[in-house]
Amino acid sequence: MSLPLGLFVLSAFAGNADSFSLTAGGDVMFGRYSQGTYREVGGADPFAALSAQLSATDLSFVNLESPLMDGHPTRMPEAPRGLVFRGEANRAQQMVQAGIDVVALANNHAEDLRMAGVQSTAEILDQAGLVGFGALAEGDPFAPVLVERGGTKVFFLGTTTRRNIGEPRKDQWIPSAYRHWRWLVQELPDRVAACRAQWPDAVILVSMHWGDEYVTDAPAPHQELARKLIDAGANGVLGHHPHVLQPVEVYKGSPILYSMGNLVFDQRRRSTRRSALFSLLWKKGEQGEWGLDEISIIPVMLQGGDTGPRLADSEESETILKALQ
Repeated sequence: MSLPLGLFVLSAFAGNADSFSLTAGGDVMFGRYSQGTYREVGGADPFAALSAQLSATDLSFVNLESPLMDGHPTRMPEAPRGLVFRGEANRAQQMVQAGIDVVALANNHAEDLRMAGVQSTAEILDQAGLVGFGALAEGDPFAPVLVERGGTKVFFLGTTTRRNIGEPRKDQWIPSAYRHWRWLVQELPDRVAACRAQWPDAVILVSMHWGDEYVTDAPAPHQELARKLIDAGANGVLGHHPHVLQPVEVYKGSPILYSMGNLVFDQRRRSTRRSALFSLLWKKGEQGEWGLDEISIIPVMLQGGDTGPRLADSEESETILKALQ
């Protein structure tokens, strides 16, 4: 399919009960501990250059890759390769000011600061007015979260196929929505189908933290599962974790974003600094079903760990759009 550079037309995204629009972005990481030191990522205002785009639709979504905590943990947790992520509490308010509404927490760094980090993240997000899903201090982290906009009910479900601190027992409760692939492919479509059965008129979106880092093609098993999720009732799949862009697919009138790349990160490879925002518009059909009406792709370039992303120039945009075809 051809994916031309889309221009934002703000009036096209005025929410009502017969349409719904979402801007989606990839991995957001605000800081890391490494070799005994802590380094903040994103600069003073990470989203300054993208706030107009992030606030142009009914809702905006990103994958929050770093737990949030006001100050350093009392005891530094260990992690593979010394990778422990954290963001300061004020980053939540910056996301709100930029126009972000919903963040996925189901990812391999959700438990970097252990249960204290899961709890503090939930509290900080709630105080800022952000909706988080996919990691909970208690309850079912796979449970769908409801957000209402313009008379439309929107459900977000999230899961991760990666967990930095090891494999739990099959029936062991953990705070993040992690599931080994062999169980996930069996269970997740059923969860989507159950949500659809209970809410036949809602928009249902599934956040997938999956895949191998730096792989630019969507693996066949991911394609198969994504389509099964659509068949089960999802209206879109929002993928992340590889840190690079992967092609976009539209299946049965629903978008599948296999990997949206990085949005705020400190990786240096040029491929990891090429990214995009995806503005998606759904409309209701005559039978009440939701179908994708438009995708607008806004190419973005990350500039390094000390500042936020910016809109890509024309030459950079051409390379980014080719990666998404």
